[in-house]
Amino acid sequence: MPQRVVSTKHKVAKEKLILNFVKNGKILEDILQLFKIPNVARHAVEEWEMYDENYAGAYFDENGYLNFCTVNIDILNVGSHAGQVIHKKVKYSQRYLYTVQMIVLNSGLMSFDGVCNIAISIIENLVLIEVKDNENVDKNIQKLIELLKNNSICSDAVKIQNTKNKNKLL
Repeated sequence: MPQRVVSTKHKVAKEKLILNFVKNGKILEDILQLFKIPNVARHAVEEWEMYDENYAGAYFDENGYLNFCTVNIDILNVGSHAGQVIHKKVKYSQRYLYTVQMIVLNSGLMSFDGVCNIAISIIENLVLIEVKDNENVDKNIQKLIELLKNNSICSDAVKIQNTKNKNKLL
């Protein structure tokens, strides 16, 4: 079997990407401290940190750079980490998106023929809801839209798509 040849240029780029992930992971821990709420949320045997309404998530982009998302903060003071963090001001906090997700999860619409997947996209700053493409798809989408309206959820905080063609339906 022939061996795959990786150029030195690609090895260096890969090593740089890994170093960025490690370094920026430590930076993320530092910045998160600014948004933590002192109490820890508990559910059964699990615990997790809670963040204030200005925190909208963080992710590493394809270059390994930390993208830190906030609501209502024009300038993120990252101290000595300036230049290593990309600050993105977005519309919805992670808490708000989590609330939207929980409303759908607790609605009973997660069923065999209805909503089959729900997730928060930090990059898109919205909740992704996937409905099964079957004979009930239109009815299930209407139920979702009604649920979101009844709970005063902003429509641009949600992206509904079907399983067949992944087209955005809302």
